[in-house]
Amino acid sequence: MHLPRARVAALVRFAALWLCLLGPGLASAQFLSPGPVAKEHHEVDGDDDCHRCHEQGEGVPDRLCLDCHRPIQARMNRGSGYHARVTKTERCAKCHEEHLGRDGRLVRWPGGAPERFNHLQAGWPLTGGHQDTKCRDCHKAEYRQEGNLPDQTWLGLPTDCAICHKGDDPHKGQFGNRKCETCHVTEKWKALEKFDHAKTKFPLREKHADVKCEECHEKGKYAGVTTTCVGCHETPHPKATDFGEKCERCHTEKAWNALTYARAEHKKFPLEGGHAKPKCTDCHGAKAVVAPPKDCVECHKKDDAHKGQFGRKCQSCHQISDWHTLKKGAAIDHDKTAFPLRGEHVGVDCAECHKDARFKPVAHEKCLDCHKDPHDGAVGQKCEDCHVVDGFRPSLYPLEKHTRFTLTGAHRAVACNDCHRPKPRTPAVDKVAHGHGEHPLDFRKGVNACSGCHKDVHDGQFAPRTCDTCHTTQGWVGGAFKHDVWPLTGKHATTACASCHPAGNFAGVSRECRDCHGDPHLGQFIAGPPVKNCTTCHTTDAWKGRFDHTSIWPLEGVHAKAECAACHKEVHVGDARVTVRWRLGFHDCARCHENVHRKGKP
Repeated sequence: MHLPRARVAALVRFAALWLCLLGPGLASAQFLSPGPVAKEHHEVDGDDDCHRCHEQGEGVPDRLCLDCHRPIQARMNRGSGYHARVTKTERCAKCHEEHLGRDGRLVRWPGGAPERFNHLQAGWPLTGGHQDTKCRDCHKAEYRQEGNLPDQTWLGLPTDCAICHKGDDPHKGQFGNRKCETCHVTEKWKALEKFDHAKTKFPLREKHADVKCEECHEKGKYAGVTTTCVGCHETPHPKATDFGEKCERCHTEKAWNALTYARAEHKKFPLEGGHAKPKCTDCHGAKAVVAPPKDCVECHKKDDAHKGQFGRKCQSCHQISDWHTLKKGAAIDHDKTAFPLRGEHVGVDCAECHKDARFKPVAHEKCLDCHKDPHDGAVGQKCEDCHVVDGFRPSLYPLEKHTRFTLTGAHRAVACNDCHRPKPRTPAVDKVAHGHGEHPLDFRKGVNACSGCHKDVHDGQFAPRTCDTCHTTQGWVGGAFKHDVWPLTGKHATTACASCHPAGNFAGVSRECRDCHGDPHLGQFIAGPPVKNCTTCHTTDAWKGRFDHTSIWPLEGVHAKAECAACHKEVHVGDARVTVRWRLGFHDCARCHENVHRKGKP
């Protein structure tokens, strides 16, 4: 007779309780057993076997289960598998219930069935084609690599592809022990998404990257494929036996015509300068088997600008690097002429001076023979007085010659054209400017007054005084001005100029204290005679006063210790302002003290 699972579980708990209460003497009594164990545990179904799974006060402890199920214990110890990852903290009896009869199931699958089990919890998620595979197609005894396991167990299955797919291996063991997932993915066997050809002996670059796999790997052959160019490509140089089989010496994978022949290997005719630019076929023909002549004229006859007047040995004067640059120490050495080339003249194209490729002497005694005068004759004919062949700018005009306006201080670093402005535009000036590229500067008429270059930031406040009264050429700030008109003492000596001279207002500034500091006494000392200035009581060293009380009311006796505020109290003015009344206007005692002699009298 089969009992409902809930009732059986209740009987198990009831029996376990009585076993604990009655003690080991009665624990083996067969009449307390809730029912027979599953056939897998039949060997522990005797009257005296209860203690092998049960323990007084603990029920069914996990350690007794793991004493028998040692493969599970081993997996938990090394942290692998479902029991170590998910159920390590759960009791075995939660998923494996007993005493449900000989045919009772010992495994309660999460989700109710093996097909609903989340394989990620076992540490090996099912992806791609594995998701549609039946459980027992993989969990077979023939695939297990661990012994001492029952046939129906789910344990012991490896994750190596070759164990299950050994019969599907199209490579027939070409790759040895390399793992299948190095190249393949579970979504599709032929999708080589993970394979990185760059890690092989033949990385795929440029044009090779577009070639289909089967064009090189015929009939599934992947190991031992040739990596030489001639193994796949037919040489286009059948007569050029000197080239050998190393195509990579000249060609690249980018394109067959992208040649990279090393210049150093072109020993019979070194490829230098301009000879390194032409294509191989320009000299060697389409099949690269033609030996070109070594005479320059044979190849460059049409480029001879001299029409043969200097013979055939072009290399006597010209360099290979640049046809237009003469060779140093050539037959025509400009250093041996009346005009050695120096400075900027070295880089001038020969045709600039030697027109029509005629190398007869040209005028060269004066700079103006070749160069237009940017000063329009204003400074004479000797350009070398100010300029050198190393460069037209900067001018080397010596400062000591600048006598009409001596250059001192910061003026020594000012560029010439900051003071010497362009001449007024006229047709004659425009003609010179057009030939030289800019309008000539007026060097005969410079600027002498400060105002000619510098804006008067004081807007004429100090006229007719000149700028050098206060400023020097060493620097605009920190000039020679002395505050003798109103000496700065005390705190005034460290006050910023702008505090008293706002907005650059220097002339006509008031010298009255109250105009800057205000009058906290609200006119008490100027309202009537005698008028007192701020300096009567205050100094520039500090605001706190120095008033001498003896001149008005000597402080004697108790008065000498009295606080000022005891007599000089705050008063409210009509416009809601408050001030201390310093001028009391009386000297009699009765104004401050009560007459004690009049107490009690009418």
